[in-house]
Amino acid sequence: MPGSFDALVAESVARIRRHQPQGPYALAGHSYGGVLAAHIAARLEATGAQVQFLGVLDTVPMPAGEVPVAAAQDPLVRCMYIGKACAHAFGLPHLALDESMFRALPDQQACFALMRNLLLENGVDPAVLELEQLQMLERSFACLALLPVAALPQLRCKLEVWTSEAHEADFAQEWQSSSAGGVVSHRCQGDHLSMLHAEHGRALAQALAVAMRGSGV
Repeated sequence: MPGSFDALVAESVARIRRHQPQGPYALAGHSYGGVLAAHIAARLEATGAQVQFLGVLDTVPMPAGEVPVAAAQDPLVRCMYIGKACAHAFGLPHLALDESMFRALPDQQACFALMRNLLLENGVDPAVLELEQLQMLERSFACLALLPVAALPQLRCKLEVWTSEAHEADFAQEWQSSSAGGVVSHRCQGDHLSMLHAEHGRALAQALAVAMRGSGV
């Protein structure tokens, strides 16, 4: 994992160019990935490449220097975030996760074991929720904590912003000053997590396909 946000952008651009040496490029990112996609687009544009499509999905830009809640330095905070995210993903948005129960446990492995048991007791298939998967998510978020978000870049390309219906605010407003090519606002079904799953995910995929075709991709 790169040790800085700038290094992460540089490595991402290098990988994209190995796969596709020349533009035009189509990029998209969900949540924190939307910020990363915007910086990748800016880096590509700075080299003269054309970014034909840039989509950000349920991404509200944060002030420079802040990190996502999912990337909190406190392992317990990351653990609770992962538990709630999994509960939403498996259709259990109201599953109670009592932080005091987890704080009393001796280590991170015990926390994830309890979390997995709670999810299994509520009908989650053991085959799709291995303990190792939860630990892998935790490691990813721990790395993310090392990468504070930089200020938003200035883009030439048009920006297409999707905000889930769970939010009253329109996140496109937060991106208006970042794109000379304009910002297009879209709404999608579900919340920050469920928008990517099942029927909500299929509807979002269709909307993305329509927007990409409209941009000439």
